[in-house]
Amino acid sequence: MENEKTTQEGETSSVYIIGAVIVVAMIIAGVLLWPKPKPVPTTTTPVVEEKAMISKLSCDKQWFNPMIGFSKYYLSAEGATLLTSKGIICTFTVTANADGKVLATEDVPGVLSPANERGGQKYQCTSKAIEIAKVAATMKTTVKDDQGATASCAAGAMNLQ
Repeated sequence: MENEKTTQEGETSSVYIIGAVIVVAMIIAGVLLWPKPKPVPTTTTPVVEEKAMISKLSCDKQWFNPMIGFSKYYLSAEGATLLTSKGIICTFTVTANADGKVLATEDVPGVLSPANERGGQKYQCTSKAIEIAKVAATMKTTVKDDQGATASCAAGAMNLQ
């Protein structure tokens, strides 16, 4: 009797093991055969920057950089000019906002570089460090080329405090 019970328990446990293996195999097959989501094609429109052709002398932007620890400032401007221009002079004028007094005026030659894609040249002017009192001021840049053409950057506020 005891022998029958052991044989029956042995057969039962092997049935459970085989059943577990079949269940695991079915789960694995289900995971492997499950339909995968198709990737959604993304349509991105390329960004194309259209740069205007250079048709005259222009002053596109101006800025200043402080010399750390001093009340000295580097004044800079950049813009575009025609291919026929051989030289650029930038005149930086800094005036106090309180009384309109001119704090500094500096003439700086510009460095020309080709802008073939726009049919002209780019320039950049940067002054040497200029001593300017720490007050609220306005910077205006006037640009003149060797052919007599002039352009101005819009006056920009500077808080030099």
